[in-house]
Amino acid sequence: MQNLNSPILQIKSYLNKTFFLPIESLNPDYSFGKLGLNSLEINEVVVQLEYQNHVNIPDIDLVKVRTIADLANLVSSQQVIYS
Repeated sequence: MQNLNSPILQIKSYLNKTFFLPIESLNPDYSFGKLGLNSLEINEVVVQLEYQNHVNIPDIDLVKVRTIADLANLVSSQQVIYS
């Protein structure tokens, strides 16, 4: 079972609440494009995660993000840097 504060669960919860995507259908390996999100919506998710986790994700690192898991791993790596 994942920690309730894990970035994966934070992303899934936010996608569910904001874009009405069912949590059970959100596979971490799904791309944001497959979920139907555009770049502005992805940026909205990133800003929310930065706020929730008290991190700043450099734009250069976001270029590599394609999936929910990519973004969750990036947030986790930033938490280590800022802790």
